[in-house]
Amino acid sequence: MELHAIETKEQHHVKLGGAAGSAPTIYLMCIAAKSIDPRGLTREQIAELQRLQKDTKDPKKVREYVEYVIGLDPWTAQRHKGLQHDGKVVPLEGLLPTYKEIQQRAEEVKADVPKEQQEGMRDLLRFFESRHAASDTMVGRTVSVAKMTPKAPTAMVIGAAHSKRVCELLEKAKQPYVLISPKNLRGSDKSNLSMAAFMRKEDKQSIDEAGALGALLDGHDRTPKQKPDRTKKQKKGEPVIGEAWCQAKAHLVLLCAKLTEAGSGIGQPPPSSDPPFNLTEADLKHPLVRIDKDSIKRAGKDVLFQVAIFPDDPEKKKEVWVRAAYVGRKQEVGGAIDVGKLESLEQALLDSRDRVVEGQSVKEAVDQKMASESDKGSTRPGEKVRETKGKEPPIIRMTSDVIGQIAESKDALGAALTSG
Repeated sequence: MELHAIETKEQHHVKLGGAAGSAPTIYLMCIAAKSIDPRGLTREQIAELQRLQKDTKDPKKVREYVEYVIGLDPWTAQRHKGLQHDGKVVPLEGLLPTYKEIQQRAEEVKADVPKEQQEGMRDLLRFFESRHAASDTMVGRTVSVAKMTPKAPTAMVIGAAHSKRVCELLEKAKQPYVLISPKNLRGSDKSNLSMAAFMRKEDKQSIDEAGALGALLDGHDRTPKQKPDRTKKQKKGEPVIGEAWCQAKAHLVLLCAKLTEAGSGIGQPPPSSDPPFNLTEADLKHPLVRIDKDSIKRAGKDVLFQVAIFPDDPEKKKEVWVRAAYVGRKQEVGGAIDVGKLESLEQALLDSRDRVVEGQSVKEAVDQKMASESDKGSTRPGEKVRETKGKEPPIIRMTSDVIGQIAESKDALGAALTSG
């Protein structure tokens, strides 16, 4: 495998001012305020405006006021509705013209837009123009790489907002392609980050909330200590794959899955039913993660064990407990896909695609998987993932066939992961 850079530093490292995110909304409010004829307002509308103006310290009330003003003018109401994507990924090409149109409209009606928001809008336009140009750059370089190895596949990793433009350019270049996109980007609010999570992403920390795996590993608590600095220039979050917490998270999940599968009798020949299920100490450790072989216990159909993270670093070392369960097929045998036996690339993609549908939780997805497997000889026909209670850690998906809970103490783990 070879890696090729397909972006330029100039196009990627475009920074956004703190006011850029709110600039379009403030612009629309200022345009509406300039465009509305007070004489045309009803008594009810005037009364509502006066009510909303009373509490300017409550962010929710301020937002409600701004949106109400925008809604009073047909032009701004329509543009504002177009910017509400409800979790869907909007193509760059769909936002850029709208932002330019809003800026032009503000100039035409001589709207009193604050200087900070004017600068924010200029930053926003520069950012989107740069990302638009990046789509062209990425396609040009990727097509060049693909031509170097015409018989080998070329994987192009892009942001979801680039998809529409990239596909159009690939078609124009007569370059065959397959677009693989997660279903949770299609209208699900699960693809949106909270402000606190976004701030952690900026600092190369995990976006996981308190109690989740990433929060246990990156060494930072989740207690909000300060509001985001709106004057700080921001840019796209840097990759975190090289961060120690991210590496530890990946290896922890893989080792947990390996142990859980062995504990469920997965493999040929089937492993021993007694801990550690024919696994050696070498099988259960990595420089960043180590499973305590003596801690492995069966808990009904689940496997419980202790894991040391950063085991050789006294300052960073952390110990967590894991309860995991295998929810795949009995006596499943893994292995590489034999492309020669598949009818087409399309069939290969269909065979390997993620079966989690839009909007499903881990519980719903695994319940559906287990129900479908029961007709094929599932290890646990009719079982379902149970509901978590109180403050116990969430049940997470470790791999497509392994689920689990991770906590800082054994007592914090819940009961059996499945029921039925």
